[in-house]
Amino acid sequence: MDPNIIPDNLQHPERFWVDYIIEATSKDHASQIAREICLEQTVELPGTTQAVRSVEAYTVGTLERIEFLGSNHNNKHYDHPNHFLYRVSIAYPNDTAGDELPQFLNVVFGNTSLKLGVSVENVTLSRHLVENHTMFPGPKFGIVGIRKLLGVPQAPLLATALKPMGRSSEDFASMAYKLAKGGIDIIKDDHGLSDQKWAPFEERVALCCDAVQRANHETGRNCLYAPCLNAPSDKLISRAYFSKDCGAGAVMLLPGITGFDTVRQLAADPCFNLPILIHPAMLGGWLQSSHRRMDRRGSCNSQEGGESEDEENHPRGLSHKFLFGLLPRLCGGDVVIFCNSGGRFQFTPEECQSVAEGCHRPMGRFEPIFPSPAGGMRLERIKEMRRTFGDDTVFLIGGNLLEQGPDLEADARIFLHAAGRDRPYCLVARELSISSAIAKEDLATSKDMEQPPSHIGESDAIVPSIAHVEHVASNVRRRVLKYTLSNNGGYLSQACSSAETLATLYLRALKLGPSVAAPIPGPFRGSPGPGMDYITGEGFNGDPADLSLDRLIFSPVHYAVVLYSLLVEIGRLDKRAFDDYNVDGSTIELIGAEHSPGHAVTAGSLAQALSQAAGIGYARKLKNATGRVVVFMSDGEFQEGQTWEAVQALVNLKINLVVVVDVNGQQCDGEMKQVCNVGDLARKLRAFGAEAKQVDGHSVAEIEMAVRKRSDLPSFVLCSTNPCQGIPLLKDRAPKLHYIRFKNAEEKREFECVLACMNHKDDSCGGNSSENISTAVKNNISKASFVSRKKSSASETSRGEFSEVVAKVDLVKRPHRENLFEWMKLHPTAIVVTADLTSSCEADLARDRLPEQYLSL
Repeated sequence: MDPNIIPDNLQHPERFWVDYIIEATSKDHASQIAREICLEQTVELPGTTQAVRSVEAYTVGTLERIEFLGSNHNNKHYDHPNHFLYRVSIAYPNDTAGDELPQFLNVVFGNTSLKLGVSVENVTLSRHLVENHTMFPGPKFGIVGIRKLLGVPQAPLLATALKPMGRSSEDFASMAYKLAKGGIDIIKDDHGLSDQKWAPFEERVALCCDAVQRANHETGRNCLYAPCLNAPSDKLISRAYFSKDCGAGAVMLLPGITGFDTVRQLAADPCFNLPILIHPAMLGGWLQSSHRRMDRRGSCNSQEGGESEDEENHPRGLSHKFLFGLLPRLCGGDVVIFCNSGGRFQFTPEECQSVAEGCHRPMGRFEPIFPSPAGGMRLERIKEMRRTFGDDTVFLIGGNLLEQGPDLEADARIFLHAAGRDRPYCLVARELSISSAIAKEDLATSKDMEQPPSHIGESDAIVPSIAHVEHVASNVRRRVLKYTLSNNGGYLSQACSSAETLATLYLRALKLGPSVAAPIPGPFRGSPGPGMDYITGEGFNGDPADLSLDRLIFSPVHYAVVLYSLLVEIGRLDKRAFDDYNVDGSTIELIGAEHSPGHAVTAGSLAQALSQAAGIGYARKLKNATGRVVVFMSDGEFQEGQTWEAVQALVNLKINLVVVVDVNGQQCDGEMKQVCNVGDLARKLRAFGAEAKQVDGHSVAEIEMAVRKRSDLPSFVLCSTNPCQGIPLLKDRAPKLHYIRFKNAEEKREFECVLACMNHKDDSCGGNSSENISTAVKNNISKASFVSRKKSSASETSRGEFSEVVAKVDLVKRPHRENLFEWMKLHPTAIVVTADLTSSCEADLARDRLPEQYLSL
């Protein structure tokens, strides 16, 4: 039984429980105090009043049990020999929390925290609260996810801090580079770094991100840099997104100062996909105190202005396990830093072990997270800490590491050696060599492929790196854009939104066998009937009769060109098959059918595939198949009634399908919220009894973790995506993005320019996707800059190709308009002041979309 979820057969499953430690002279006295807490934490009125009696049944907490713990006079300094300790359990109605974390914490300990003689030991959630993903989002990464990001499947992780305050941004960047080169897994800002003049936040973060990325490129590792987000409430979220945009690998929050709800807000944001570190600054005042603390510290000297001996012995505060283990985990923290015993702070070994237990213990859908013992730790204590906390721990050593000597890279290697990790790069180097081999296969495929290469993604293959999956996704967009241009129209936005999702499914998340289909499909043979076998394109995903393999059911058949392009990129379909794309009699259809490559069923009109997949899944369930059935859908299909009928059947029959949804907010007539708003999909699906998790649909790690998670219920992975991802020029077409047909020759030339930059990925556009055009424009790179950079790569590109690219780059219009708007969104306190040149100054978009930040004179 999950110790932090109330089982369904208890008396009050609609309530959550709080265990308090209280001081009392007898059991009756303890019961009286508990009754006062029940009232104080809810109605805050005497129980005898008529107003309370009228609402008591559904608002006031109820005393469930009292347990005698022993006396509270274990040392000679205690003045109350007749006082005892009791554990009391109070059950509060779910509705008192209002489905919001701040109010939940208020009910748990609000006013009662001001009283002596009461502390919170533990909180046990009801199943209703467990399923409230907005209130308790839980960790996005946890132990498993962070290990995948770092490429360290076992052994403890190593972390350090950039310090001291007063150094420059350049100094911190230099430190970060050397520590990352030396093998540190996580480099965080010291908690005292915010936006001081010595190292302003944006300057420091940008330089440190660049330094760590440079080190990662040189070593092949994936060290994570975590900026400190100790910021005013109106700046914290924008700083988080600034950190993400700069390439930070994580962020660190100080909930004792900025509040635990800031942790929840970032963890619940489907577009924010970075691990969250929790720092304990200022949480010490929240901690539980008891008679044990007096035993450890000896007598208090109240004459020096401290608390009296009498006050020090009263229970009060929150337990270490709850404050540093359970609460950060519920809110969405992935790593919790706490003060280890024997350091600069007075935590006992038992208290520290209780923190680790709160981080590691099974707790339903809440993934285990890393405890990070810190606070004056030294290298010589690592073996002892490893014995105490195990390998699923982040060892954080700051000052003692910097004391080893001026060579930070060597110091980091000393840290690695002390932790038993003398070969920090071996795992990642192996993956890099594999990725290099895969890249060579891709190059051969794109040039002149006669037979498909070894199948990537099959059950016995090595999993490609995240970087490789992202590369494949970018190539899928490029290929779809190419076919859109050659056909003077196509489903381009669908490639922008779904490329990472589909690439992740094929390359990392699903167990697929080698293709059993011909690399160049034959023509359409006719409708199934007497003498005509039923032909599907599912053989490109492996043998559908093999019950040990996963089956992918592709639902949004207008995404067919995206799927074909992916199959080409990973070697399951010969690129020459595209010669018959959208040709009468071909199986490479514009709108895919069951006989098209990668398709298993006929799914048009939309929403039919989920029902068919339910039948396939139910049959596999009856056969005890180990392979899963996974459906790929679009969010527009939730406007169809048949989808919801299928969801109801899946839940009723307990068919554990995994349904991956491209949530791009688009349908054929425009934005869904304007045409036919489906509302909060996650909440609706959970109301039906299914599981639903929202992820960033452009984050390979998030998608993979969500899809791989096993469940006995149908599970919906809602991938929040951008229909213009990789091709920002599409924003000019919004909101009509369903099918792109070029309006005139000039618009087509603009998209040809995008394709040219995607093809020439080492030239002036600076990368392998057209997002770099937008980046170049936002950084105000002039035509001369394009020319000079292009000339440096003349050996790779002909002069004629170069001239064509530059000529097309000149077609980018009004580059500052979008940039100003995006910048102002990140800086809500900024305003634009114009007179009569609003449009000429390219401030009209900011004026139209952010009127509260615009002033006309």
